[in-house]
Amino acid sequence: MSKSTPVGAHPWAYAASQPKYDIYPILDQIFGDFKRGGFDGVELMHTAFHPDGAAERIAELSKRHGLPVL
Repeated sequence: MSKSTPVGAHPWAYAASQPKYDIYPILDQIFGDFKRGGFDGVELMHTAFHPDGAAERIAELSKRHGLPVL
């Protein structure tokens, strides 16, 4: 039986170039890039959940890209 260790990614490099480090406007890009990069999940900062409707949007992106939020 083979075991693998899931590898997630944190979007800090994306946040660094955003006004007030806000990744919410570019979540689609982040999830897409992380999926194409072969990661197994996305680690999000708490600030991504601040906007109204954020949890629902993040859940939809997670499902669409097959990447759980860590």
